[in-house]
Amino acid sequence: MSRSYASEQIKLLVWSGLRSQKESRRIVLEDCFRPEDVTAADATWVGEEVARVWSAKLEEERSWPTPTDWDRLDAAFASLRAGGIIALHQAGYEPSDGPPMVAEEYHARGVEKSGLVGFCFYHWQCIERALEGHGLRLACGDIGGDPQRGVEIARRVVAAVEAASLRTAWDGTIDDSIRVDMRWQKRSPMLRAELESGAIRDDPSEGVLLELLSGIERGDEAFLGSSASAMRPGRPTCRCDASGRARTGWSTARVPTIGTFRARRRACAKHTRSWSTGLARLRDGGRRFPGRK
Repeated sequence: MSRSYASEQIKLLVWSGLRSQKESRRIVLEDCFRPEDVTAADATWVGEEVARVWSAKLEEERSWPTPTDWDRLDAAFASLRAGGIIALHQAGYEPSDGPPMVAEEYHARGVEKSGLVGFCFYHWQCIERALEGHGLRLACGDIGGDPQRGVEIARRVVAAVEAASLRTAWDGTIDDSIRVDMRWQKRSPMLRAELESGAIRDDPSEGVLLELLSGIERGDEAFLGSSASAMRPGRPTCRCDASGRARTGWSTARVPTIGTFRARRRACAKHTRSWSTGLARLRDGGRRFPGRK
């Protein structure tokens, strides 16, 4: 496959804001090249191209407003979830991928006992069009497939999105998806971006410790990576060094499960007294990380 095609895929992956540099490199090498044909030069070129596009994106992010349209959409999705509607970001690659992911979420939440009444999602092809400046399309409906109730769910989705200061277009029928007039500007998570760029290394600043500890404290598995079931190399980790001091750093070895991360957190707790105490001290202006000299 040509490098020109791979270059286009790199732009999409990086500017989507949904993939790390490592993930982008892996995806491009797996999807844009035949494994038996990949050369060392190909791998080097992909890495350099991803890094170049990544740097350009981080630089442009400096001029983005706060909040961005994506932030507003995310706030709308949070409101919908609070109201019993499954709202999924990037539900697969194409329209047919969304319903199975909705069904999986519905069953994981306890089916009827969950109180969930509807769903809303978009997929990767929607993101591609949004990056081209065509807005974002949202699919939605009733959790049980009833068309009339599906229209009511769509009205609720429109209301939530417009309450987040985004404009929509919809013809009022269940057969039409909801078009959101928005610019796709999703920032890369600050901590992940700075770690991968090399701006933050083994001993991060107090501000970064606050961000990392906050993610751990609230059990935010999405904070640790795109997969809720496994951590890949290159994620923030915590460990105890040879002197028994709790440290944060950058993993190089594959960590099988998030359970491993939690086990490390428990092991570190005896040196930090507790993650809650450590976080509280930092928030109160303490200059020393608990357990460190």
